[in-house]
Amino acid sequence: MPDMLQIPDYTKAVAPSLFLGRDLADEDVEAVVAENLARQQMLYEPGRRFDFVLHDPMFMHLVGSPGLMLSQWDRVKQLAGAPTVRLGVIPGDRPLRVMPKVPFSLFDDVGVEETMGADVRVEGPNVNVLRQAMELSWADALEGAPALELFVWAMARLRSLQSD
Repeated sequence: MPDMLQIPDYTKAVAPSLFLGRDLADEDVEAVVAENLARQQMLYEPGRRFDFVLHDPMFMHLVGSPGLMLSQWDRVKQLAGAPTVRLGVIPGDRPLRVMPKVPFSLFDDVGVEETMGADVRVEGPNVNVLRQAMELSWADALEGAPALELFVWAMARLRSLQSD
């Protein structure tokens, strides 16, 4: 789940994986949550544009409880309607044109690859590789109502898990 889309409880649930091999203090987790929340304010700034492509197998991952994931997917679904956000979902039953080795983000002329040990800054000609991967991902993605149908399905599944 991209940092820009995470609710605080989701960030807290995944924080231990950000600190593998290191002691994890409550202050570390709170700092990550605060950084994410501060960065997310950009989502509401007029004139900005944020494109997110998610793979639908993410809908099957249970981070924390079903209730936590319901809240997380509800947040993403709400952001999909924001004027600064473009959201695409690549269905799991679709052949992929490209399968990135790690999640990545593009910011103008800089890319960031998210690895387990650290976020790696990508500059120069290598950014074009990430840009091409993003274009191919968008070619595979659903947007609008078809993408939102996947959210509805995922949320119904999570509600059924809550009642079990």
